[in-house]
Amino acid sequence: MDVEIVKNKLKNNKLLYHIALIPWLPIRLVKYCKKKRLDRKILNENKLRLKKFPVKENDILYFGVPYQLNAGDMAQTYCTRNWLKENYPGREIHEFNTAALLDESFLHTLKEQSTSSNMIFFQSGYTSHEKHRDHGMHKAVVQLFSNNKIIFMPQTVNITTDAELNRTAKIFGSHAHLLFLARDRISYEMVERIFVSSGVNLLLYPDIVNILVGADAFQAGGDSRNGVLMVIRNDSEKYYGTQIIHRIQNELFCMGEEVEITDTTLSDIDYDSFYTDFESVFSSLIQKWASAKIVITDRYHGTIFAAIANTPVIVLATNDHKVKGGYEWFAKEGYSSVYYADSPDKAIKLTKAILDDYITAQNSDDFKKKYYDRLKRKIEIL
Repeated sequence: MDVEIVKNKLKNNKLLYHIALIPWLPIRLVKYCKKKRLDRKILNENKLRLKKFPVKENDILYFGVPYQLNAGDMAQTYCTRNWLKENYPGREIHEFNTAALLDESFLHTLKEQSTSSNMIFFQSGYTSHEKHRDHGMHKAVVQLFSNNKIIFMPQTVNITTDAELNRTAKIFGSHAHLLFLARDRISYEMVERIFVSSGVNLLLYPDIVNILVGADAFQAGGDSRNGVLMVIRNDSEKYYGTQIIHRIQNELFCMGEEVEITDTTLSDIDYDSFYTDFESVFSSLIQKWASAKIVITDRYHGTIFAAIANTPVIVLATNDHKVKGGYEWFAKEGYSSVYYADSPDKAIKLTKAILDDYITAQNSDDFKKKYYDRLKRKIEIL
């Protein structure tokens, strides 16, 4: 049984969970020290960036830019950065990482440099829950920057207690110029009643990486497609263990298909290249997705990358609503090459059916036209 699955089962019994952690304390201590060193490094980098490029009137502040080598997270940054440049030409965009923004002194320095003319955009993602450090950063920024327009790019929400939901709604609702974009129906419904009654401007909006679906710049050829690409996560969000994933893989082998298993977390590239030259990294990644006949994934952005590559994709279940919520956008907007499998057997049956009547997808750019070409106007009326 997978370590993450065992861990999730143990968490249901707090006593056993804490007993089981005892042998891992030295490892946890090492990880904690590494994290603190990385946080100091990030803080120093952000300080140098701010000193070199001070915030000026009408500049844009982009907060929560990721530091990890995850292609989905960086694709959001890439798309957000380009959307800001396209919609606010001539304005300088200042990007800051969460570790620096959690430093009270650094945050107040930013506040002293800024004026109400500086709009603030938060990174999109699965960050609106108690265990994510961005959630605490969000609340601190909203409280401190009370006169700035603040836009939460699409968020998956999983705030688990009424007390925290009420605290969050009170902080966000006290801000007169805040727009919160919920990334899926369940997230929207989770916060709708209390956010709206608290005065929060709330919209249901798809992930910004969807603007690349149908985009000419990433149209990939599909004449030499081979095999199945399985894009599978290895963290606490996964639902199926290694044995089940291997069972699906073996069934695909029996169909005569080559199978490659990969992930959206990249370990063979340095951060500077990933951050500064993401377009070339991303183009190579999309070509990989486009070389397969089918993608099977439990990754949120694994689904979107397949749609960008015009590759039929089967979405597997995960431990929460995030990934299924991403699939539901494609179903809602009529993208017929995106499928959902609520069991391994369903995934295998869908794969066979797609292969038996294979057609390369030709996905449209409806997400961009319907949502992101209209977002600036929604921000202007805040």
